[in-house]
Amino acid sequence: MLKSIKLVAAWVCPVIGKQTINGLVLHCSSIHSRIVCTVTTSTETNMKFFILTVALLAVAQARPDSFDSNAEIRELKSDVKEDGTYEYRFQTTNGIAQQEQGVGGHYASGSSAYYNNNGDLIQLVYTADENGFHPQGAHLPTPPPIPAAILRSLEYIRTHPPKEQRLAKVHF
Repeated sequence: MLKSIKLVAAWVCPVIGKQTINGLVLHCSSIHSRIVCTVTTSTETNMKFFILTVALLAVAQARPDSFDSNAEIRELKSDVKEDGTYEYRFQTTNGIAQQEQGVGGHYASGSSAYYNNNGDLIQLVYTADENGFHPQGAHLPTPPPIPAAILRSLEYIRTHPPKEQRLAKVHF
């Protein structure tokens, strides 16, 4: 069934306006002494309303927060030396702060802080070196504790090496 059919006939919709017949919505109007009817399904009408509602909500959520959009840099310091060491720090009026020092391409350590949408202070301290990035912060997830059965299994494996390892330790 076609979702939208335009008909020009006086007999399709005797009353100018909107009528629903067997799940079809007839939108009738009078244009230049002719009756024009658009036929749509109820599902199509509901979908158009849903899409319009979602679009309006997205626009409302996309607006910048006036507090953050008016933030200004309160402090900014940056220093890069010839030997590759550097340090920088900045702070904004909306509570964002960042500082870092290190040796370019080899090592870095620093911290950052900001307020989340709930107003909670989020603080992160980190280092980065040849072993990777190591962040620390109360907001970061932590792994669950190792179950006791796994710890016992690991201890058993440590104290009871495989036969090949036991034979390798015996010297004749």
